[in-house]
Amino acid sequence: MTSSHGYDYVGHHSEPRITANELARFMVASDVGREAIIRNARAPKEAIVVRYKDVRSIVNNFLTNPYQDTEILAAGQRMFAQRANDNSVSAFWRNDADLSLEIIDSAFGMRNDFSPVDFQPAPKKQNNLQIEGVTVSVQLDALVHSGSPASPTIGGAILRLSKADDNETVSAAEKRREMGIYCAVLACLHVDAHFNGYEGRVPAPNSSMAIDLRSGEIHRAPRQFARRRQNLFAACRTISALWDAA
Repeated sequence: MTSSHGYDYVGHHSEPRITANELARFMVASDVGREAIIRNARAPKEAIVVRYKDVRSIVNNFLTNPYQDTEILAAGQRMFAQRANDNSVSAFWRNDADLSLEIIDSAFGMRNDFSPVDFQPAPKKQNNLQIEGVTVSVQLDALVHSGSPASPTIGGAILRLSKADDNETVSAAEKRREMGIYCAVLACLHVDAHFNGYEGRVPAPNSSMAIDLRSGEIHRAPRQFARRRQNLFAACRTISALWDAA
C-alpha cells in the first residue's frame, strides 16, 4: 500500500530517491556500501536533525554578498563560539558549533579562491532532478554567473561540509575528490534541467562546482563530462533496479 506522499505502509520511500551527496557517495562505494546506501535512502530516519544548517546559511550569505564581506564570517564565528560554550545548549548543538567554527575558518582561508567567482543567491525552492527513474534531490547553495555580457552563462555551486576522518588515507582522499567532482556534475545537470535560460543565461559546465570546505578544494564539472554523466545514469539505473530488493 502506498500513500499519496510516496511512502509505503511501513514508512519507506516506495519510489527510488536519493540525495546528490549520497549519489556521489554511491559512485565511489563498494558493492556492500552501495547496498547500504540504497537501504538508507529507502528507509530514512523519521526525524533527522540537520547538522551544519546555520553555518551553511552563513557561508552562503558570505559568498553571495556583493563584496564578500568577511564580517559575515566573523559574526558567525562569534555566534558559534558562544554556542559552543553555552551549557544550556544540548551537547549535539555544542558539537555542531565546534564543527561549524572549523568550517568558517576554512571559508576564511579560501576567500581568495572565492573572490573571482560571481556567486548569486539560488532560489530557496528548487525542483528535483530526475535520472533514469530516480528522483535526485539537488539543492544548489548558489548560482554562478559567468561568461560575457554578450554571451552570459550560468552554473551552480554546492557546499560540501562533511568532515573527513582524522587519519584520512590517500585512497579516502581520492574518493572524496571523486565525490566532489560527481557533485559538480550533478550541479551542472541540475542547472541544465532547471536554470537553462534563467535570467537570459545558458549553462556552462565549467561554471558548476562543489566547494569542499573541509579539504579547501573547489571541484569543477569538467568540460568533457560525458563519461561521468553516463556513469551517473548507469548508477541510477542500478538504484532503480535494486530499490525493492535492498
